Amino acid sequence: GPPELAESIVSHLQEIGYPADDLETPRSENELRVLLRNLSDQGRSFVHPGLSHWAERPEFPQLCEEVGLIPICPSARILSLYQNKLTLL
Repeated sequence: GPPELAESIVSHLQEIGYPADDLETPRSENELRVLLRNLSDQGRSFVHPGLSHWAERPEFPQLCEEVGLIPICPSARILSLYQNKLTLL
């Protein structure tokens, strides 16, 4: 959805007491691993890729699950199907 919708959701989550951060998008898989591990160490449970390029990558949910986070996105299997347009069709 549009960035305004994401901002509205983040504001609402913060109002009801959920920590919601707007973090810089990691540029590499290693940076993403470090970020996810830090979030897990902080006691976070859920993570959403936002509008980053990670939102469409099957590695995202797999890396989240490796560190004990629950990804809010389609499964790795579904995301991998979308990467191959012919398979999707």
